[in-house]
Amino acid sequence: MGIATMKLIVEEEDRRTIEVASQLIKRISQESYTEEQQQRLLRLLETILIYKFPEMSRREIEGMFGLSELKQTKVYQEAKQEGREERDQEIMSKMIPKFLSLNWTVE
Repeated sequence: MGIATMKLIVEEEDRRTIEVASQLIKRISQESYTEEQQQRLLRLLETILIYKFPEMSRREIEGMFGLSELKQTKVYQEAKQEGREERDQEIMSKMIPKFLSLNWTVE
């Protein structure tokens, strides 16, 4: 996976970049990566593609490479939800002391 990702980064021809990216995306979904690993690899590929195709929007790139379909999978959605829950807990842990210092109730 690492070598294929490096090939994607150094590839200069747009057509070949598209082929390599498509192959990598398939590999991510087929190989036995954890949810977190899949999410990180997809984000890495998406970032590389954004730099490789600066004239395209993120949505265009997602559509072109089928990333939006991968993001609709249960695995991706669960990982995204876990991230939201962790963020919400972090926000609440910071806000509760502030509320209490203002004599506000947690509710």
